[in-house]
Amino acid sequence: MAQATHLTLRMLAERVEQLTGQIDELSQRLTRVVVRHARTAAARAGGHRSGQRRHAPDHHGRQPDRLNTEASLAALCGVSPIEYSSGRRSTRRLNHGGDRQANAVLHRIVFTRLRHDLRTQACYERRTQEGKTQRKIIRCLKRYAAHEVFNLVRPVSRAPRHRGVWDDEAAVSLLVEYFTRRRSRGDLFYSGAHFERLGGGGDAEHVADFFDSNDLVAITTLSVSLEPHGAMNLLSDPEGHWTRLLSLIPRDARLENPGSDALMEEGGPAWELWERLTGTKQYPGKPDGSGPVVAGKLLARKRPHLIPVYDIRIKQLFERPKADNSFWTALAAALRVDNGAFRDQLVHLRDQAGIGEDIGVLRVFDVVAWMHQGRQGQVAMS
Repeated sequence: MAQATHLTLRMLAERVEQLTGQIDELSQRLTRVVVRHARTAAARAGGHRSGQRRHAPDHHGRQPDRLNTEASLAALCGVSPIEYSSGRRSTRRLNHGGDRQANAVLHRIVFTRLRHDLRTQACYERRTQEGKTQRKIIRCLKRYAAHEVFNLVRPVSRAPRHRGVWDDEAAVSLLVEYFTRRRSRGDLFYSGAHFERLGGGGDAEHVADFFDSNDLVAITTLSVSLEPHGAMNLLSDPEGHWTRLLSLIPRDARLENPGSDALMEEGGPAWELWERLTGTKQYPGKPDGSGPVVAGKLLARKRPHLIPVYDIRIKQLFERPKADNSFWTALAAALRVDNGAFRDQLVHLRDQAGIGEDIGVLRVFDVVAWMHQGRQGQVAMS
């Protein structure tokens, strides 16, 4: 009897070892396939298992014309929140419509992340402490997952790229003009040339975690400003939100670094700072005179390597959608694809123009795009 038991256990152990080896081999092969065909997705979706990464883009790709915004993908996957009211109070509930297979993919992504991803676990704990139910928390996490999946599978068509828009020689000429052209009285022609350098920069160590008067002057060089009460709100920070959120965003965070995604995605400190500066239903008390353009330029001043300037000229040049909540992610994808070729090209343009290494690649991109679109507008009007 003992010998038979020993033989049986040995055979079972050998079978387990054999199956484990097969699982490991198949997982490695599947991962290689995913990396080969969706390198950007594989790099960013650390909490997604290979099979989940494979299925989500596949479903998305069947109806690309319908999915111009992340909200449309969320609706298709059945994770967009639905407003409803009892007459006494208004709230949101789960969306039971949409494609259930796509919804199931997001569901598996969320629960995999809850087991293995520290960011997701921290978000769950924070929401629990806020009094949210498990169903509400899962709904929010699935919505966040849809946001990320959209930007993983749409970067090629939505990411702003310069090739075919301007050539390198013209781009260098535009940079030189913007940063060196002078008026007859001797000062710089474009006031925006002072934007990142005024007062030593908004991300200088001694001022990086709060707004100061130099920041308020700096945004005026880009033709925007706050109303007096709004300016006082930023300077005095009566509720402590500005200092709290800026301190959570490292000074050296860079958009091209995948490690910065947690700062930028919905629920992250950069996202919340944007929301508070622009004014939303969740954060309605924005500073007087602030809005999306002002908020973007304030953030670009404080974290110039992480937050790009985004205004009407940029939106027009790259034909971005009217309601655009994915520009940061789209530009990040463009900077990372092809081993950072686009970023390297921006660095090359800066070096050729000789404008100084203190001008970040995001600002190089912004200036060239802004100047190019301005010239295009002048041609159209002539």
